[in-house]
Amino acid sequence: MKTKHSATIFSFVACILAMAISGCISLKTFPQAARAGDTVALAVGSADGMARVNTTAVFVPDSATNSPINLTPGIRGVFRLYADKASAIYTSTNIVHYVTDTSGHEPWVTVMVVDLPQGLPAGPGKVHVTTTATFPTIGSHINNRPISLEILPGTGVASDLPYEFGVGTSMSGDLTQLEALPHAQVMPVFPSGTTWPTYGAIEMKMYVPTSAGTALGPAGLRVVVDDMSAVTLSSLISTSRLDSNQNLTLMLLSPTGRLRYYESRFSIVPRNDGDQVISLIGTPTILSVRYFDINGNEVAGPAASDFVVQLR
Repeated sequence: MKTKHSATIFSFVACILAMAISGCISLKTFPQAARAGDTVALAVGSADGMARVNTTAVFVPDSATNSPINLTPGIRGVFRLYADKASAIYTSTNIVHYVTDTSGHEPWVTVMVVDLPQGLPAGPGKVHVTTTATFPTIGSHINNRPISLEILPGTGVASDLPYEFGVGTSMSGDLTQLEALPHAQVMPVFPSGTTWPTYGAIEMKMYVPTSAGTALGPAGLRVVVDDMSAVTLSSLISTSRLDSNQNLTLMLLSPTGRLRYYESRFSIVPRNDGDQVISLIGTPTILSVRYFDINGNEVAGPAASDFVVQLR
């Protein structure tokens, strides 16, 4: 039931989703002006691998450009937003293509929510965000695109993002619940130096070492596949199986035969809940990758060495 955060955040969501699929960076925060101590949100583009651990932010007043003020301790959360897949955004493939064609990942917009520190000088300024994450090539990297924010006179208060949790009860919102858990990101090198055909299926086998060892059950891992089928028209279907030796088999299927090589991008997320916490104890290894055409014939495709596996 933890799906309803404050009206402030979701008003922001409604405002930015139209630009989300084109991977845009906001030119202003939401709200556009705030008091020192208030909570603001920034759309920081379609970042790949952006998290609090690799991101910093400062506020630079226009009146004192040589005196940046650190905002990093106030970063409440860095998370992705996706548009409704039944919306017009996902039928306008000319828009959806922008992110996928220049990044090789599913369209999303990354949002950073920050509690502003007390003592910020009133007046206009810029938020400068720095991260090691990568960005689509259709626009600026967030490192090169400051976001405008005006500081109003007075003292603000950080929002506790209250939401209803059951009838008649409420809880404070925790934006870290929207952030990615520790996981392994598997992705083919993009863009490829080779022009590959489209496929009917891709099969990948991996060894995934975890803290549970051979006792890891089928529910111990989640496999989250990027959905780029709005762009590729692959009608992607995915299924996975984990055996008792920690070997994972992922099968990607396209009934249209339009599966692109870069759709073999996915995350392996170990279980992390109140009942069981499982962690990766090493980087998963790709054992084999096989490609098939729409008739089931095995065909050529990127080799295992053409993939990158990162712990994030």
